[in-house]
Amino acid sequence: MTIASACRDSASRIETFRALVNGLDWPADDLRIVVCEGDSVDDTRARLYAWAEQDARLRVTVCDTGAPRYGSVVNAARFRNLARVFNAALDAVDLAWSDAVLFVPFDIDYGPSLLRRLAGHGVDMVCPLTWMGNIFYDTWALTQNGVNWCNFTRAWADEHLGDRLIEMTTIGGTVLIDAAILRGGCRYTETEVDQGLSKCARAHGYRLWADTGMHVYHPQH
Repeated sequence: MTIASACRDSASRIETFRALVNGLDWPADDLRIVVCEGDSVDDTRARLYAWAEQDARLRVTVCDTGAPRYGSVVNAARFRNLARVFNAALDAVDLAWSDAVLFVPFDIDYGPSLLRRLAGHGVDMVCPLTWMGNIFYDTWALTQNGVNWCNFTRAWADEHLGDRLIEMTTIGGTVLIDAAILRGGCRYTETEVDQGLSKCARAHGYRLWADTGMHVYHPQH
């Protein structure tokens, strides 16, 4: 199993990210980590390399795009650069060794059961629900029958979605991906990012799911 992520100007987040990975309920010797860093102006890269010197499981790769920082918006230039950096992380994964890849954004908080629960479903691709405070966050990536899941509340989700697997048209954000999908060439696309990866997987006959009982958290700004 490989944890993959990407970051920029994230020096202050590295120890938290490291602690979350090390806190996962998963055998340490069956876990590798790939982090792609790009365009940082702080000492993110140096701190990642220092971590890699201490932990042989970590591979650091670099993808500088020269792009400015964008907010969390639907923007063609932002999508293009996100896809490049995300794919650089995926391309650095040893797909001959890893049977699956958990792509998790660098700033996402999660509990120890995340990986074991998602892997336990035994499905092709599956994501948890991502929240910012009490509001569902991943409104771009998750679609069902072509319709985006919008900003519903946690109370609404608990009542109407419950704790189950729901088959989706597209998923993203934090997502567990069977390595066969990546070996087949599916990647984030420069026009749709998560949705593009999902569409490629579906075109190859794979099925996508959301685990409505598993929750991860995006920091509030």
